Amino acid sequence: MGDASPRRASRRRRQVLGASLVATSAVVMEAAVECTHPTSPEVSTGLLFCGGNVVSVASTYVFQALLARQGGRCQPLGGVLRGRGAPVALFLVANVLVSASLLASYRGPSRRLEAERARSISAGGAPVLLRVSSFEPQ
Repeated sequence: MGDASPRRASRRRRQVLGASLVATSAVVMEAAVECTHPTSPEVSTGLLFCGGNVVSVASTYVFQALLARQGGRCQPLGGVLRGRGAPVALFLVANVLVSASLLASYRGPSRRLEAERARSISAGGAPVLLRVSSFEPQ
């Protein structure tokens, strides 16, 4: 009966992680489509998913090596503060920090929006300010 609380907490963590991944994947795919405008959206999102799978496989091997180094048990990040090593937790924190810094510093071009503005101006219309989705032509 004592195992119910840690299982429940682990389930909540997985649910929060899953919800955040679903929410951010749409934004990431839209940014990929914007930055690779002349290419079709299917190609850019397909490459994005393939790259994600390659990183996932590499991360799995790193996790396995770090877990073997820890004796097969995952130690919490609090162990670092108490002088014990927690390489898996540190690897996860490092991944989050690197990803967050890359995301914060990214300033990619909006090639699709620039092309639509140029097309609208050349057709004699007012410049296009914003379109909701790049997947459906208007």
